[in-house]
Amino acid sequence: MRHLFFFLIPIGILLIFGCGVKQPVENDNEQKQTGHLFVESDPSGAEIILDDTPTSQITPDTVKNIPAGKHVVKVYLDGFYSDRDSVIVQIQTDSVARAFFQLQKILNYSTLNIHSEPEGALIYLNNQNTGKYTPDTLRVTPGSYQLRLVKNGFVSLDSTIETAQNITVDLNFKLDIHQRLLFESFANVSCIPCVNATENLHKFVEEHAETDFVIMEYFANWPNPNDPFYKAAAKDVNERVNYYNIQTLPTLKLNGAVGVDPGSYDDIVSKYSQTFSQQNSQIAISLRSRFSNNHLSVSVELFDYGNFMSNSDLRLFVAITEDSIHFDSPPGSNGLQDFEWVFRGFLSPKEGITLDSSNYNFEFDWKSNWKYEHSKIIAFIQNINSKQIIQTTFD
Repeated sequence: MRHLFFFLIPIGILLIFGCGVKQPVENDNEQKQTGHLFVESDPSGAEIILDDTPTSQITPDTVKNIPAGKHVVKVYLDGFYSDRDSVIVQIQTDSVARAFFQLQKILNYSTLNIHSEPEGALIYLNNQNTGKYTPDTLRVTPGSYQLRLVKNGFVSLDSTIETAQNITVDLNFKLDIHQRLLFESFANVSCIPCVNATENLHKFVEEHAETDFVIMEYFANWPNPNDPFYKAAAKDVNERVNYYNIQTLPTLKLNGAVGVDPGSYDDIVSKYSQTFSQQNSQIAISLRSRFSNNHLSVSVELFDYGNFMSNSDLRLFVAITEDSIHFDSPPGSNGLQDFEWVFRGFLSPKEGITLDSSNYNFEFDWKSNWKYEHSKIIAFIQNINSKQIIQTTFD
């Protein structure tokens, strides 16, 4: 087992909804509580993996502006192993922590040539993040391995691999599209019936696998035009309210075209089960986000397995939501103080993007009073005429 960890060289573990919506007020000083981590290895040139996420940096290098606290660091260098899988590092404000990995060359190994359709799946071996993406080659000591391929928008694939000394194994995998639904909720912090709707959505989340759906809640400008969540994204919210011709609150839409009674938990479950059983989209959305120095970069890949993207009615939307927002006192008259799934705005144009490409990139300077660690980036494709949402993913 020890030799596996070395091969992976993930070597170092760092010891490291809602009716109403509110605008969180945070202490700017809290945003600045970051430190740095200098990682080196012998030999150098190993990829640095922080909290199971590749940093695109190689040793020796400094990973900057890491939130204070405990983090897990690993490194990966093909053909080498380490005597420890990971290191737990304590990051302190305005200081530099250090992590060192001594790597040993694997002398007796087998070669894994790993391919997937589509490409770009992150490779895990024995639950360790290798930092590599398909197609790529790994050298490992002979033995049995649990291989996992992970790509946003697709179902993760698991396989057991047996290897022997001095052999090459060619591995080819096909990833299935992850079918996912989108709930769009409309509320206001002073909407009294929205309280029951919120409770129903919370119950739904507790009883269903969140990997198969995502919730996004817009806060409209009535009955309270000073709703802080509305004011933070007024133009984008108005676009969706007008698009669906929302007249009453609360309102709940499922995949755009399915109306759901938010006051009835049974109706939420029934409509979800029926819609999910019919979901068989041949379009996949793969989303990858990177957050560094209070700047968000988002890349979106589209995969069309049925020539559907030629439909000029289809639009791509990319949005930000935030969970776990708390007010010490209710921001409206319905008494709610805690909010989930709060719509923060679109990264894409609020009318969506016509599908004239398979790749899209977005850049965004993060708001100082938003919590990135409690946020989701959501991408979905919608037919603007039928209002049907074809596919959804989130990161």
